[in-house]
Amino acid sequence: MSAHPTPASMRALLITVGSRGDAEPFCALADALSRNHHADIFLAQDVQNLAPSSVTVHTLPWTQMDFYKYTGSPSHGSDHPNPRVRFVGVVADIIAELVLPQWEQVLEVARHATVIITSSLARPLAMALSQKLGIPLCIVHLQPLVPTQYFPHYSQTTETKTTKCVEAIQDVDRKPVEENAESYWELERFQHDFLGERLDKTYSCLEITSPSFDEHLRAALAGHHATTYIANAFSHQLIPSCPDSGPNVLDVGPIADHYVPREWEPPADLVSFLEGCEEPPVCVGYGSMPFEKAALVMELLKELNKKAVLVGDALKTAETGESKATVLCISSVPYAWLLPKCSMMLCQ
Repeated sequence: MSAHPTPASMRALLITVGSRGDAEPFCALADALSRNHHADIFLAQDVQNLAPSSVTVHTLPWTQMDFYKYTGSPSHGSDHPNPRVRFVGVVADIIAELVLPQWEQVLEVARHATVIITSSLARPLAMALSQKLGIPLCIVHLQPLVPTQYFPHYSQTTETKTTKCVEAIQDVDRKPVEENAESYWELERFQHDFLGERLDKTYSCLEITSPSFDEHLRAALAGHHATTYIANAFSHQLIPSCPDSGPNVLDVGPIADHYVPREWEPPADLVSFLEGCEEPPVCVGYGSMPFEKAALVMELLKELNKKAVLVGDALKTAETGESKATVLCISSVPYAWLLPKCSMMLCQ
């Protein structure tokens, strides 16, 4: 324990890669940490507005729209019969081509840190820096990603597997099944193999030895590595804790449910729209997800005679005078502020 940072000396480095849904919980965590400690955070250019003024923000030189250039033809996995493996190929390319090349600038900040806190997409880089500097690492999971025998990986995308996942979670008498755990390890191994030489190159630049999948990575991702911790930051009313998790897996629950950036002010047009609603409107949010049915959403809202706030650029439509009275499109807004003012939310 003496090698770990104490509350009096902790200096946290947070690295988050992804959309607003990934960045906001990390900004909430950084805000909480900054009340008693120093916190640095790396954020992409288009989500830095979410960060509190109390933390030091460092720029990752892209926006979430840059991710889409890798979706068409991933360098690995495109011919695999499991569509999730193809998605892992896309993720591996994003990590290799966008995240790993930032190792030098992140290392300079990490040299002053006593702990690194990382999102899933930044995990390979964060693990390398943790090994290089000999400091603890905390991987924050916003979805259930710790391999378990009690239910399969949620994103194995066939209808049968998805149904099995939900049924296993709901079953209070569920029993451990090795096949469930393998559904996680299969995807983790594919990502490790797809990164391959590109990850080895980063380790070589850092002058450290690349970790083996079976001897190092499996232990870390299952919560059995001495200086790697995993924080499950999602609702445990929906996703139960699993008894086969390692000792370094911590169930912390959601961390952004009440987060509104201290300096944030609601746009005047949003305030005016909400004040003009006779009853709470519907909130529809698809974030950065590609969504080609915004017009259908508009038609359904009109048929139901419901006013709505559409959150995310993916839902932007050509607003007519009629639609402006019933629908407001906004690129982003803290849901902790908006949702109490709405009747329901529809999201991906």
